[in-house]
Amino acid sequence: LKALQILKAMLLEQKILFYASDTEILGTTQFALISLVPDLINHLQDSGSPLLSSYEVNLKPDRELSSNDRSSLLRYVGLPLQLFAGGGVLAPFVPLQQFDDLLQPETRYGMFGTTNNLFLTNKIDFDLVVDIDKNSIDIRNPQLNTLLKLTNADKAFAKNVANAAAKASQDEDDW
Repeated sequence: LKALQILKAMLLEQKILFYASDTEILGTTQFALISLVPDLINHLQDSGSPLLSSYEVNLKPDRELSSNDRSSLLRYVGLPLQLFAGGGVLAPFVPLQQFDDLLQPETRYGMFGTTNNLFLTNKIDFDLVVDIDKNSIDIRNPQLNTLLKLTNADKAFAKNVANAAAKASQDEDDW
């Protein structure tokens, strides 16, 4: 359920900080969330700077649907969503030396990761802080409390995804 709240915050273009003491867990968690958006993981070329959006500008949906081609189908429905273009940043690991980059007005939203607990202070106005070590989410932007509250449909969706993942894992174990 927490993953769905974080996904909603990503779609709402919020500043999200991930903290973990282990860099492998930090990166794996963030990329697992990104992989929930169809084909986004393959289209992150503009995600490193808030000033980049060339992929998004040149993205055009397919006018004709080729139902036997997955990438054509995704383009036809307007995917992948460009969650980190035009003001957004994906920085799975931000060292202390780049702390000031997060304070720049061009960095409007994004997903940031760190192993340095200095980032947990309120100096940067993160909307959401995900502490992986504590398995907690701190919603720092009060306006998000209602927007990130999960509906019954959200909970049913999350349950279906979890069941499908468990079944796929079980099928793999049966091999």
